[in-house]
Amino acid sequence: MRHRPLLFFFFFVSLVCIIQYLRGSLDLPPCPFEDRETVILEGTIHNLELTQDGVRLILNRLGTVPGETEDPPVLFQKSTAILVYPDEQAKLQIGNRIRVQGTARPFEEASNPGQFDQKAYQASRGLSFQIQEARTEVLEESVSFLKQGLFVIRRALYTAAKGLGDQETAGVVAAMVLGERSLMAQETKNLYKSGGISHILAISGLHISMIGMALYRLLRRAFGGFWLP
Repeated sequence: MRHRPLLFFFFFVSLVCIIQYLRGSLDLPPCPFEDRETVILEGTIHNLELTQDGVRLILNRLGTVPGETEDPPVLFQKSTAILVYPDEQAKLQIGNRIRVQGTARPFEEASNPGQFDQKAYQASRGLSFQIQEARTEVLEESVSFLKQGLFVIRRALYTAAKGLGDQETAGVVAAMVLGERSLMAQETKNLYKSGGISHILAISGLHISMIGMALYRLLRRAFGGFWLP
C-alpha cells in the first residue's frame, strides 16, 4: 500500500511516453503552402523554445487572416502546430494570440541513410511545417502564467549555463540539464553520436522518474507521511 503512489507515478510516466510515441507515428497533414511562399496566419503561442540567437515559437489553434489574399482560406486541424522563427526578439509570452507574416518552409527529409531526418523529428513533436523570418503582432495579451513562469526559470538556467567557462562545456551542461542543444557545436554532437552515447544528452523518461522519486521521498520525509502515504 505504501508504494502505491510511486507505482502510479511510474505508470503515468510510461503512459505519457506511449502517447508521445503514438502521436509521432501518426501522419501529420503536409504543409498547405508552396515552399518559400509568403503567408499570414494567426495562432496562439503554445510554447517558447530557447535557441542560441533567442527564442522560437510553437503555434497552435491556427487560422488564416480573412481578406489578406485572394486564395481560399486554409482550414487547419485543431491538432496542427507549427514552428515559427521571428525576425526580431519581441516580448512574446506563452498564451498570446498573435499574427505572423513570414516564409513558409516544409521540414527537410533525410536524403541519405543515417542522415538526420528533420521532418520525422518534428513530426514526433506534432509540428507540421515552419515559418521563417516572421514578423509578429500581438492580438490578444492573454498569458498562461504557469507555463510562462516555467519558461522564465528555464531561460535563467540557460543563461547561467552559457556563462560556464567555454562554450563546449556550457553546451554539454545545457543539453544534459535542460535538454537544450543549441549551444553545442556540431562536432561535439557528432562525437557523442559516433560514440553511441548521445542518449545521455536527452532528458528521458528515466531521468524524469528519478527526479520524481527523489521529490516524492523528500516531500514524504518533510511532511512525515501525513500528506503522502
